[in-house]
Amino acid sequence: MIFTQRDYAKARARFSAFYNLMSAALRTETFLFFGCGRSDPDLTLLLEEYAYDFSVAAVPHYYLTAIGMHEDEKSSLRLNRNLKVIEYDPVNVEHSGLVDELKNLGEQVEAEREELIQTRNW
Repeated sequence: MIFTQRDYAKARARFSAFYNLMSAALRTETFLFFGCGRSDPDLTLLLEEYAYDFSVAAVPHYYLTAIGMHEDEKSSLRLNRNLKVIEYDPVNVEHSGLVDELKNLGEQVEAEREELIQTRNW
């Protein structure tokens, strides 16, 4: 499915409740974006709005990509969309390294969750 800029604008108008829901979720949850383009106009709009509305107190979201992103682009994503870039080694053209990195990330999240539970005596 290919969306033109006009299609995106129509979708924002017709499905404004969805965009309001996404905007609220960005403010209350931490997102890990992967498999999506950095030039998606809807995502850009939502993330930039969030970054500017909450520039000081905003909890960052994360963008997972193969190694090789230029440092200027990483800085721009952090400044303008409040995205921290996580890079992985794709290993091969099928990006099999991504699976290993996601497993590793899952283990780190679980370890952090356990530490939080112990710290808070839940």
